[in-house]
Amino acid sequence: MKKNYILVLSTIILGFLIGVLIVPYIYPSHSLGQVTTYIQTVSGDSASQQKEVYVLEAATLKPLVDMLRNVMTSRGYIVYDEAKGSLQLAREINDLGKRADLFISIDSEVIEKVLMPNGSASWYIVIATSSMVLVYGNASEDRLKKPLNMLARGDLKGFFEELLSGNYRIGLGNPDNVPQGYRTLIMLKLAGLMIWGDEGYYIDKFNKLQKAGKVVYTRDAAALVAQLQTGAIDASFTYLHEALLYNLKHARLPKELDLSDLS
Repeated sequence: MKKNYILVLSTIILGFLIGVLIVPYIYPSHSLGQVTTYIQTVSGDSASQQKEVYVLEAATLKPLVDMLRNVMTSRGYIVYDEAKGSLQLAREINDLGKRADLFISIDSEVIEKVLMPNGSASWYIVIATSSMVLVYGNASEDRLKKPLNMLARGDLKGFFEELLSGNYRIGLGNPDNVPQGYRTLIMLKLAGLMIWGDEGYYIDKFNKLQKAGKVVYTRDAAALVAQLQTGAIDASFTYLHEALLYNLKHARLPKELDLSDLS
């Protein structure tokens, strides 16, 4: 399933990249879409310049871009890429003038709120959507049995109280750079409203965990995956497609909380 998922998404990206060189206008799509692209046609007078493609991608999507590079290289293109947090890359496009023929963000709001107001982008297309899930490492599965069982039987109050009790190390991508980080905080606010009628309830608990050293911040979501795999953290909230892409153990959240539907 993991290979099929990577192949399908990379094929979509590749097809879109080739198609945009042919189709002069593509209109923007509005969605929560967790995987979005903004593309500029490659410019330059020399043949070598026209064969160069600069890709900036969300850190956790680098395996897909590596697959894209292999295909494009076989067709005579030279692909340069850089993987960081989506927000950080968008700011570098704005502030540093960094070239991006293809920008692959985890969140369409990065394009809408950072690139478009600055004139760095005028359109984008959503190529995939996702949802928030709880991910955890193999080494922490036994320790997390209690909150996982609560989540499985629909006891959301018990689940969040236990998960944020201080018994576990929680990972979070830097909300200033990574959509996974600020989406996690949005989800915690929503959970507080649903369960307690107070959006700050679980945010306050999370902040207390941070002060107690129980929250581990990472520069981007890819670093978060590494922390899970090494057992440096027990759990984190992230996107379903990242859990599948990196073969992480995960538990689904109810539709009301997974941010997959804004209606």
